[in-house]
Amino acid sequence: MAIDKTTGRTINFLLVLILLFCWHISAYSQNENARTLFAENKTAILQIQVIDVTSGSKSVIGSGFLVNAEGLIATNYHVVQLAASKPEQYRIEYLTAADKTGDLQLLDVDVVNDLALVSATDLGAQPLALAVAEPPIGVPVFALGNPLDLGLTVVPGTYNGINQTSYHPRVHFTGSLNSGMSGGPTLSEAGQVIGVNVST
Repeated sequence: MAIDKTTGRTINFLLVLILLFCWHISAYSQNENARTLFAENKTAILQIQVIDVTSGSKSVIGSGFLVNAEGLIATNYHVVQLAASKPEQYRIEYLTAADKTGDLQLLDVDVVNDLALVSATDLGAQPLALAVAEPPIGVPVFALGNPLDLGLTVVPGTYNGINQTSYHPRVHFTGSLNSGMSGGPTLSEAGQVIGVNVST
C-alpha cells in the first residue's frame, strides 16, 4: 500500500512526538527517583573533612556514608590518607546535612582498593543498605556526595557493569563525579549501595 508524502510526514511527526514524550516521562521518573533517594538517605551521608590541627583549616574534603547503627562509616582511603600517615598533624571530622559536626576515628584502610573505615558516635541516623547482588547493566543509578564543599548533591548516571580492564575490578558508573564526592555512595533505584564513588 502506497503512502503519500503528506501522510508520511504526519507519521514521522507523530513518531517524533511519541519519542519526545517517552524521553520526557523517563527523565521525569529519573528526577523523581533522585529526589526520593536524596530525601530518604541524606542523614546517612556525611562530608568527611581532614583538618590541619595547627591551622584548623580543611586540608581535604570528601564524603562517607553510614554502614551500621554503631557508627561505622565507609569512605575512600585517599580522602583520609593525610590523617592515616600523619595522625599527629591531621584529624578527621564529619559534617552532616543538618550541620552537625564531630570527630571521626580511623579504624582500618584498604590502600589497594582505596577504601577506609572510620567511626563516629551519636550520629542518630539509619545506615544505608548494601546491595547483595549486582544490578542489571544499563539501569539508572545515583551517586551522592559533597562536591567542592557545596553541600550534599545527587548525580544520576547509568550502571555499566564491572570494568574488567583495570587490575582491580571497579564499578563502571556513567555520570559526572566531582572532587569531594569521593567516598560517597552510589545507590540503586531501591536505595541500596552498589559502590563507593572515586572522583579522580
